[in-house]
Amino acid sequence: ILRANQNNFDVICQFFNRTTTLVNNGHVADKIEVLVLGGTWSCYDIAYQEEFIRDVYYAANIYPVLKDRRKKLTLKEEQEINEKSNCRIIGLTLETRPDQINKDELLRLRYYGCTRVQLGIQHIDDVILKKVNRQCTLKDCIRAIYLLKENGFKVDIHLMPDLPYSDVYKDIHMFKYVLSSTDLQADQWKIYPCEITPFTKIEKWYNNNEYKPYFETNKNLLISVILLVKKSIHPWIRLNRVIRDIPNPSIIAGNNITNMRQLIANEMNIRNIFCQCIRCKEVKNQEIEKKSDSIFLRIYKYPTLGGDEYFITFQGRKKVVNHHGKKNKKNKKSKTSKKDNLNQKYNDEQMKEKDNNKKIQNKNNVNNDNNSNNNYYSDSNGHLSSTSNVLENMETFFNQHETENNQINHSHNTQYEHSGASQNNINSEQSGASQKNKNSEQSGANPENVHNTNVPQNKMDTEIPIDHNIYEDYDNEYSLLGFLRLRLRKKNNYCDDRPFKCLENSALIRELHVYGSLLKHDDFKDELNFIQHKGLGKCLVLVAEIISYFYNYKKVSIIAGVGTREYYKKLGYTKEETYVTKILKREEIYKNYLLNIDRIGKTILIHEYNLKHCLYLMHKEIPEPSKYKRTEITNLNSYINENILHSSDMKNYL
Repeated sequence: ILRANQNNFDVICQFFNRTTTLVNNGHVADKIEVLVLGGTWSCYDIAYQEEFIRDVYYAANIYPVLKDRRKKLTLKEEQEINEKSNCRIIGLTLETRPDQINKDELLRLRYYGCTRVQLGIQHIDDVILKKVNRQCTLKDCIRAIYLLKENGFKVDIHLMPDLPYSDVYKDIHMFKYVLSSTDLQADQWKIYPCEITPFTKIEKWYNNNEYKPYFETNKNLLISVILLVKKSIHPWIRLNRVIRDIPNPSIIAGNNITNMRQLIANEMNIRNIFCQCIRCKEVKNQEIEKKSDSIFLRIYKYPTLGGDEYFITFQGRKKVVNHHGKKNKKNKKSKTSKKDNLNQKYNDEQMKEKDNNKKIQNKNNVNNDNNSNNNYYSDSNGHLSSTSNVLENMETFFNQHETENNQINHSHNTQYEHSGASQNNINSEQSGASQKNKNSEQSGANPENVHNTNVPQNKMDTEIPIDHNIYEDYDNEYSLLGFLRLRLRKKNNYCDDRPFKCLENSALIRELHVYGSLLKHDDFKDELNFIQHKGLGKCLVLVAEIISYFYNYKKVSIIAGVGTREYYKKLGYTKEETYVTKILKREEIYKNYLLNIDRIGKTILIHEYNLKHCLYLMHKEIPEPSKYKRTEITNLNSYINENILHSSDMKNYL
């Protein structure tokens, strides 16, 4: 808002002002993601919306020439120019309310080139939402996220602890629900604790002693709530912001620790607890080991309302350096022995798996109908384990796919959980995503027109119970280099919920992102620490195509930003409506796989992630820091148990 005011709300001047600042700070300004924030976008006049978005593309197309600029063209013409412009809009984010998302709004958003939508969820308690005059319910939020994902959009949500009429127990319950339920599985979060600002209704409540934030009662309560969230966050979520960047002079009451995220990260790090969100895991300027096996593929599958999501990642092993920035050779053995043991265990299990494959395959030749329906089993400690499925021997898979005699092997990847849940096994003929989510049924918040039909897939005829739990809950040895979000929907028909004809019977790629130092679209670097333009993005798309083809999808659609269409053209995609699409051909996929086999590997392992694993992580004991580490909260584990997780008030609330 301040920047808009400085530029008299002229979008072209805003674009030039912000882009020039980035360039002066050493950034490359040829790939731009535009975020239009500061209000409910859908409430503006439609003619103004189109003019505003047209001017965004126009500003990018003429940058950096502000004087003697050419005349503006239509929105469609400016978008076509931007596809090959020097300054390309690779993503457009718009902010709106959940109750504004409908068929007409979806069509308009794609007409503008929007690829990501930010939604203000605020809370899941309808009583709280009503009292703060939100005029939006949990059911609206669930349906909005469902509709956006069904049409390929990326979804960001805002969550607000410490609201009026809320308390620490309701807020913890909110975060548990959002993480463990399929209803509100978003891609990015912003956690905005309520702050009292001038000229608001909440300010009057505060002055009349009708509302007092629990931050003011004890700041450690809010710190502990957010710390619990960060230690239990799913790896496919990017925690964009913790604390809203409101200037301190404008905060009358409520949280006034503007660097709370930094304080919480320090409290976690000195206890060897590392947040697993995308923002904390992305490579940034971290060096990666220069070894052939330092970069590897890791895939998470998790259920959401309306379909299954595949979070396909490339991760890299961090280079170990000492405090002087040089490689620490003296302690190399001690520092890497743990990793070597983990890698050796993984390799041993892989060999064991291959041996078991042969045994079980012979067994299945005799009895082909011996399918297991158990997706989870409990061990003696009460932990919950879930299956992973492996696409093994890709040559056999492609050669025999048409006859549906695929060789699919299964392994077990132990996932921990605080409380149990049950899903269909992927090796049954029904998809695990076809089961209704119990939380949604109980809340009565299922969107209309959401039916539980099956995703077509092949029969899977083997299962190997092998423990692959070799990864720590709080991994800090690997950086995230890039990722892709693939969605396989339960319903793929053309209707009001899915108003784009080109998406019919299609798998959806909702996001592709490669991290590292930003390079121009025509620039290439040989050094390993330059992650971009190494072919990782191309491989991620290929893996998504393989998974889609395996589940009998013959088409993939990508919600591509206007400035990324040329990139996808090189991968064989063509523009259809406002998306880019591709018909999958077995021979072409197999040929590309052989060209990238060294990077992808001969086996594609998919880890089925149990959403309720977050509950185990949230309740997992927090270790105390070492003797010489400074902490803001002593006896943190006891404090959280006594005041939040296991307090008498929490038990009464539940």
